[in-house]
Amino acid sequence: MQDWCKYECGHCEATGTLAQHELACLHRPAECSLECGKHGLIIKTKRAHERTECPNREVPCPDCAKVMIWKKLDAHRDVLCPNRMAGPCQWCGEEGLRLPQHAEHEKSLCKMRPVECKFGCGIEGLQGWREERHYKSCPERTSICLRCDQLVRGDDQPAHDGRYLYGKVPVCKYLSCHCKQGCGEFMKFDLMDKHIEEDCGRTMVPCPLKCEGVKHVEGRQSIRYLNKFRRNEVDKHVANDCPERDVQCVYYPLCKYIMKAHERPAHVANECAERIVECSFGCGTATLKARETRKHELMHTKEHAEENAKKALFEQSLVRVEKEPCPECNKPVLPRELQWHLKKDCSHRLKVISNKVGAASQARTQDCVDVSMRGRLPPVTLPYHPVVPKKFADPLPLNTSNI
Repeated sequence: MQDWCKYECGHCEATGTLAQHELACLHRPAECSLECGKHGLIIKTKRAHERTECPNREVPCPDCAKVMIWKKLDAHRDVLCPNRMAGPCQWCGEEGLRLPQHAEHEKSLCKMRPVECKFGCGIEGLQGWREERHYKSCPERTSICLRCDQLVRGDDQPAHDGRYLYGKVPVCKYLSCHCKQGCGEFMKFDLMDKHIEEDCGRTMVPCPLKCEGVKHVEGRQSIRYLNKFRRNEVDKHVANDCPERDVQCVYYPLCKYIMKAHERPAHVANECAERIVECSFGCGTATLKARETRKHELMHTKEHAEENAKKALFEQSLVRVEKEPCPECNKPVLPRELQWHLKKDCSHRLKVISNKVGAASQARTQDCVDVSMRGRLPPVTLPYHPVVPKKFADPLPLNTSNI
């Protein structure tokens, strides 16, 4: 006798083994091992519940990696987590920082934080973003002169460096200065003019290839002048930008023509045999070269001629032509198919059949019997027309009983 499982798992067992099945049934009731108190669990879903749904399961904090039960995670992240999100900066209002980053930001990184001058000048309202700029101009700062090793106060530094004394006796007896054009060279002041004329990389000099520029002035003719560049940029200009430099075609090594740089666009656009051009027939070929244009267009001309011939033939086929009776079998045939019909299809055409003695015979197609069927059909008597070779003066009668 059989009975159904009481846990409604859909399993049917014999009465003797039903109790054993119910002990192992996956649908029997179960309790959460984490003691969350949820009802309605079964053995089948207990494990998944404890891993993904139970509020008492242990999970790591995504911010500090501390392990805790899931139902306390939100409170931990909001209040207790040492790496939780902090509020906006009290100086600049920046948001989205973690607690340690927020503390460091307000203490030393915020550009709007209030700071004090380290030289003790007593300036008020100094903020972080102005700190370094202030130190460069602070009247209380002191620095050592690199030329004479004297300790100089900030307010006295311009006079000590001779910034207002060009052409006069400088304060520092060892005064040297940087190039006034800003190339970075450091030299004695009396060597400045020679340096600018001969060595300075920022001095403007004309292009060695004498390339010209054009200036358009309203109401006047265009003014042409030699282009000038900084001395340290002339080599780069001659190598890469000068329109008078010698260059190769962009299709090198296929095209080995050498030209001036300002001539290359016209050469590539209109003269180079290796340039890509469009087909005048509009076929859309993306790799057609200028030297292949003639051959390519000739191919299109032949294709169009063939298409026109096919079109003409098609148009002729659209003209309705009445069928005419065959002169031999009276079968209706189109006039253009008459010759083919007489040779291949007409039932009254003549067909050659062989003879034992070598004399060929002809018979109407409708009366012929295939030689391959000889001996398989009853003998018949057929009309024939002997075709006798010239070497036979008197043809023998055809024996039709074996055909």
